[in-house]
Amino acid sequence: MNKGELISSLEKATEGSRELDAEIAVLLSGDPEAWVVNPAPHSIFSPVPGWWRTGDDVSHEAPAYTTSIDAIVALIERKLPGWGFDVTYRAAWGNSTACVIGPERSSPPHSAAGKTHALALATALLRALQHQGGGNHG
Repeated sequence: MNKGELISSLEKATEGSRELDAEIAVLLSGDPEAWVVNPAPHSIFSPVPGWWRTGDDVSHEAPAYTTSIDAIVALIERKLPGWGFDVTYRAAWGNSTACVIGPERSSPPHSAAGKTHALALATALLRALQHQGGGNHG
């Protein structure tokens, strides 16, 4: 999944999921050969959602980016050092809005809406990274 596809999936999500967590981890891993571990059809071994592998075939459990404020904030701090963020719940709309803000006034803020704070923050982070042109694995 590329950044645009993942942003679209996050925008459509009604709740966080381990599958989305793994997609975020793969996309931002920096490893172009990383992949999400999905169950094989008719397999007696069914992987637990939320796991991904690097190109050297090492398994990792993705942090709960789409359900944990702590996890997504830690990712924002790692991927966008010095950036700030804001998140608000809009009861009238039944969703959260988030914005990540660059340290320089020349960096435009990147906003997103989502059903939860974590989903909105994850989407805003990916929009900011997409704007920076960091490619799909970085």
